[in-house]
Amino acid sequence: MSNWSAHRPSNEVHRRAGGRRGYNRLRQIRATERRVHVAQRIVAAGGIHHGLQAQIARDFGVDRSTINRDVTAIVNGGSVGVGLYWYGDDY
Repeated sequence: MSNWSAHRPSNEVHRRAGGRRGYNRLRQIRATERRVHVAQRIVAAGGIHHGLQAQIARDFGVDRSTINRDVTAIVNGGSVGVGLYWYGDDY
């Protein structure tokens, strides 16, 4: 087991930080893409109804809480870039 608080060479520190940045960016991209698809599914279904979030979660293979956070972000105009109300009215 490594001692994480011990001094590390700067090149190792930079490599680790770069790896974290890349991984976190990939997660952000995936979340944005998923939210776009979630918004499309909600619009296609005519809005959120009982069981829709659970069905979307099963289809994407994620937990319902993930879809709940996605819907909250969409409604608040999160990473999709538009709120669901606007998206639903103009689509």
